[in-house]
Amino acid sequence: MTNTTTTNTMNTMNTEEKNAVLKRKLANAMKTQYGSLGRGKSFRNQCLAEEYRATLEALGVTIPNQWELLELGTFNGRGSC
Repeated sequence: MTNTTTTNTMNTMNTEEKNAVLKRKLANAMKTQYGSLGRGKSFRNQCLAEEYRATLEALGVTIPNQWELLELGTFNGRGSC
């Protein structure tokens, strides 16, 4: 998916849907961070997770705890690298 397509898709979503997408990306980045064998991949996903978390906190969104996020996340899922 290109950035333009992603941006257009996000523009058509309501706030709740956007927050859900950010939570899913946070969960996927965390799952990939904890499941990665290489330090580089783990570090990149840690940085992404911190960015997603900061964005959600700035929006005033309640974030599930670490264990719930790890259960929700998919290794190498959308939003991870």
